[in-house]
Amino acid sequence: QAIYGFRGADVHAYLDAARAAGADHQLTLAENWRADGALVDALHALLWPLRLGDSEIRYEKPLTPGALRGQRMVLGAEQGRSAPHMRPLRLRLVDHDAPELVPTKEHLVTKRSAQLWVATDLATDISRLLASGVRLPGADRPTRAIGPRRGTDGPGTDRPLSAGDIGVLVRTNRQAVIVQDALRLRGVPVVVAGAQSVLSTVSAQHWLQLLSALEQPSSRSSAVAVALSDFIGLSAGQLAQAPDARWEDLHERLHEWSAVARAKGVATLFSHIAAQTQLPVRLLETAEGERRLTDLAHVSELLHAEARRHQLGLAALRAWLARHVEDQVGEGVDAEQRARRLDSDADAVQVLTVHRAKGLEFPIVYCPFAWDGTAVERAGGPIVFHENEGGGARKLDVGGDGQSPAYKQHYRAYQAERRGEELRHLYVALTRARHQVVIWWAPVRDCQHSALGRVLFSRDAHGEVSASGLRSAPRHDAVRQRFDAVAAAAPGLVSVEAPRWQPVVEHLAAQAEDDHVASAERERRAAALSAAVLGRDFDQSWQRASYSGMVAEAATRARVGDRAPLVSSEPEASVLADEPMPQVVPTEWAALGEAVPGHPWEVAPVPLGPVPSGAEVGTLVHSVLEAVDFTERPLRAAISTALQVATTRYAGPVLPSEGLVEGLAAALDAPLGGPLAGFALSSLLRKDRVDELRFEMPLAGGDRPRGTVKVDALAEVLGRYLPAGSPLSGYPDHLRGLGPQALRGYLTGSLDLVFRACTPGGDARYFVADYKTNRLAGKDETLVYGHYRADALAAAMVHSHYVLQALFYLVALHRYLSWRLPGYRPDVHLGGAAYLFLRGMGPSVAGAPAGAGVFWWCPPVGLVEEVSALLASPASGPREPQC
Repeated sequence: QAIYGFRGADVHAYLDAARAAGADHQLTLAENWRADGALVDALHALLWPLRLGDSEIRYEKPLTPGALRGQRMVLGAEQGRSAPHMRPLRLRLVDHDAPELVPTKEHLVTKRSAQLWVATDLATDISRLLASGVRLPGADRPTRAIGPRRGTDGPGTDRPLSAGDIGVLVRTNRQAVIVQDALRLRGVPVVVAGAQSVLSTVSAQHWLQLLSALEQPSSRSSAVAVALSDFIGLSAGQLAQAPDARWEDLHERLHEWSAVARAKGVATLFSHIAAQTQLPVRLLETAEGERRLTDLAHVSELLHAEARRHQLGLAALRAWLARHVEDQVGEGVDAEQRARRLDSDADAVQVLTVHRAKGLEFPIVYCPFAWDGTAVERAGGPIVFHENEGGGARKLDVGGDGQSPAYKQHYRAYQAERRGEELRHLYVALTRARHQVVIWWAPVRDCQHSALGRVLFSRDAHGEVSASGLRSAPRHDAVRQRFDAVAAAAPGLVSVEAPRWQPVVEHLAAQAEDDHVASAERERRAAALSAAVLGRDFDQSWQRASYSGMVAEAATRARVGDRAPLVSSEPEASVLADEPMPQVVPTEWAALGEAVPGHPWEVAPVPLGPVPSGAEVGTLVHSVLEAVDFTERPLRAAISTALQVATTRYAGPVLPSEGLVEGLAAALDAPLGGPLAGFALSSLLRKDRVDELRFEMPLAGGDRPRGTVKVDALAEVLGRYLPAGSPLSGYPDHLRGLGPQALRGYLTGSLDLVFRACTPGGDARYFVADYKTNRLAGKDETLVYGHYRADALAAAMVHSHYVLQALFYLVALHRYLSWRLPGYRPDVHLGGAAYLFLRGMGPSVAGAPAGAGVFWWCPPVGLVEEVSALLASPASGPREPQC
C-alpha cells in the first residue's frame, strides 16, 4: 500500500525501509501472473524506461510472462488477432476539430466537452466490442472485482466476452457518472463502484426527512417532505391535490412507523415500509430505481448498525445522520462502509476509481481520462512535503504570504510528490488488465502536466519524469508521432486510432439462445427449492424504551379505539383545546385555562404569548438554552446570538424574535422558588451545569432480561408514596391509563439540564430541570401568567405524564451521582426535579411569587430508590444499580 500512497500510507516510509534492508534483501517478482505476454510487451513499449515519481521506484518488465503466456483474445472463428480493436494496447487520439467539441484557443478544447466526447466514444466502442464476437481464453480466471463472479471453462476452451469483463478506470466520481450516463444511453449494462459516500446521496436526505417526521408524526411540514421522498413517492401535483383523508392516512402511517422504529429498530422499519408502500416495485419502474433502492437499503443498514452500537433512539439517530450527511464521508473503516455499493449484480461494465481498482483485475481495461491531470494546490496555502535532508521528515508549511524562498522550495517538493503520485496511479490503472488496455488523449488545457502527458513528452533517457510538463499542450501531430513511436516499438501489438464522432445508437445485445438456456436452468433449480424454517423464537418484548415512546404507544392505541389519552411532550396546541383534563386536583381550584383575576401579575400578558406553539418551537428553544451561557451579560444579546445560529436549521412557523428573546431572558432571570427560593438560572455558572445529559438504563436486566417492568407496578409504587391531598395524588390512576405496557431492554432519554446549586440551608444539591414550552390556554385566548398558576401546572404534569418523565430522570440522576460523586448520599445530594414552563416564568409585576411558572417535585428518596430497584430487576427485588 505504501508505494502507491493509498489509505494514507507514506511512500517515503517504504523507501526508508527498503534502504534499511539493503540490496541483498530486496526481492522482485520475476513473473507477471496477471497480464498475457502480448500486453506485457505492449505496455513495455509505452513505459520503458520509467521512474515512478522517485529514482528508487523503477518500472521493470517481468523477465517472463506467467500463467497467461500466449493467452490472447480471439475474434470469433476468424482468429482476428491483427484487427486494430484486438491489439493489446489501443491508443485513441481525439482531434481538436472533431464535431461536438468546444474550442477554447488554437488546438485546444474545453475539458467538459472533451470528457463528454470521450465518454461517448468509449460507450460506442464498448457497444461494438460486445457485439463483435470477441472470446476470452478458457484459462482466464474469474474477474477479481466487486461485481459478478463467473466460472471458467477448462484449458483449451474459450468463452464469449461479456460486459462484466470490462473495467473503466477513472480518477473522480464525477468522471464515473459521465461514463455511466454515456453507457446507459447505448443500452450497455453498467454499474459504478466509486468512493462516494452513500451519505452524500439523495437517499440519505430522504432517510433524514423520514427520521425527522418520525420524531414529530403530526407535523405537516415533515409529512410533506416524506410524501415527496421515495418512501411515499408522491409528486408535487399529487400532493397539492391530496384530500384531507389522504393527509390523515399519511399522519397515521407516520405514527405507526414511529412505533415500529422505536420497538423493533430501523432495519425492521425499512422492511415494513418496503412491504407496505411497494417501494421496490415503485422504484424499479424508474430509470434510476435500482440505484436508489440500493442506497436506501445501504443507509438503513448504517443506521441500524449505529443504533445497535451506541444504543441510539430516534432523536439521537437523526442527529447522527444529520451530522454525517453534512460531512458526507468519514475516515478509515467507516469510509469503506459508507462507500456506495454496486446497485446491481447483473453482468455489467464496472466503472470505478483507480483507488478502488487497487488489487483488482479485468480482461479489458479502459482509461478514458488519463489526459486529465490532478489539480495541485496553488502556492500560498498550507502544504505537506518531505524534506530532502534530515531523513526525509514529513513536514507542514502553513504558507504565510507564500513568497519566502523556503516556502517556494517546499512547494516545489510538494508538487513533485503529488505529480509522482499521479505517475504511480497511472501505472496502477494500466496494469489492471489481462488482455487489453484502451487509452485516450484529448487536447485540453494542462493536459501536458497529466501523468500520461509527462510520460509521453517529459521523460529523459533514464526514465526520470519531470514534475511539470511542457510549457504548452502538445499539438495533434506531435502526439500522433509519439503514439506511432510506441506502436513501432511493439510491432502488431499497439494500434493508434483516430476515433470518429457518431450519434447515439442503442446497443442491442442479442443473446436469445443464452437467455433461454439460463431461464431453463433457473426453472430447474427453483423446482428443487424449499422454504427454510426458522427454528427459534425472538424476544419481541425486548426494546429500547423511553418516556416519549411509552406515551406514543398509548397515543397509537388511542387512534385505533383505546381510551388512553393522546399526549405530546411539546403539544401543538393547548392541552385543553381538544381533550378533557383529568380530575386530579381539588375541585375548589380553578379549571385550567381560566385566568381568575385576584392578583395583578395573574392577568398580565406573558412575553412568550405571541410565540407559536409546537414541537419545532420547543426544539428551537431547547437548542438556544443549551447554547447560552446563563451568566453572560448582557443576557439578551447572548440569547439573540444563540437564536440566530439555531434558526439556520429551523423550519417551523414564523417567530417574533424580540418577544422570544425577551421571554427567555425573563425566564432565566426569574427566581426558581421551591427548595432554591430566590436562586435564578442567570446565576448558574457553566461549571455547575450539564446540558442534554443522555442516559441508558437497563430494564429488567438489560441484555440478560429477567422478567418485565410493568406500568401497573410503577403506578403501585407511586401510589404508596404520593399522599392524599397532594397535587399529584391522582397520577397513579392516570398512569394506569397508559395500558398494559411491559418493558424490558433499556430505558433511554436525555435530561435537558442537570445543575448544582446551594439551597438556603447551604447544602450543595443536584437538580434536574426540564424546559417546557406548552401553551396552557385556548387557541384564541390571550396567554397570561394566571394560566401558569400552581394548580394549572400540577394538572399539566399529570395530564401529559410529566410525572413519569420526572421520575425516570430522577432515577437516572440518582444512578449517575452514585457512580460519579464520592460519598454520595441521596438524602443529602439529590435535590429534585424542576419543570420550567417557560411561558409562565418571570413576571415582573409586583406580587408575583418566587417560582411562578415552575413546578417542583422533590419526591422522597425512598421512592427514587425503590423505582430504581424495580427498573433494574423486577423479578428479584432490589439490586445494585447497573451501568
